[in-house]
Amino acid sequence: MRANGIAEFSFAPDTGTLNWDFSAHGLEAVSYTIPKWSKYSDFIRAALVNGFKQKIADSGALSDATVAEKREAMHDCAENLRAEIWNAPRESGNTLLFRAACQLNPGKTPAEIKAKLEAMPAKLKRALAKLPEYRDAMDAMRPAVDDAIANAALADLMS
Repeated sequence: MRANGIAEFSFAPDTGTLNWDFSAHGLEAVSYTIPKWSKYSDFIRAALVNGFKQKIADSGALSDATVAEKREAMHDCAENLRAEIWNAPRESGNTLLFRAACQLNPGKTPAEIKAKLEAMPAKLKRALAKLPEYRDAMDAMRPAVDDAIANAALADLMS
């Protein structure tokens, strides 16, 4: 089954492993195994597969990005999930990155920053968002309640 128009998706129900095959584009697969898979009922497993599949596939839904950049975003998302990070910075529109850049560059106008970010390749924006000062500024801007809810839900799933 095609997932997000760029990779073939498959699922191994015995292990809880989701896989996106990018071999048609000459790229390595992206896979994610849901932790503690055997612990859950069939109902919870179905919800987990749907949620993790959607989360990872959505991370590759980047406009104006190459297949390699989309695959990289999906890989980064899977890596964040392995590290139990649900709300990591991502590319789509990236209002937080813009706001952080404005905060960290007070000598530039918002219009100047917007123009620079719009001209910047997606891969470079993702790298910028990972810099400690940008990541910290963006984390401080996220609604605390969203993080608290997501972290509580993930902690419940992992226990």
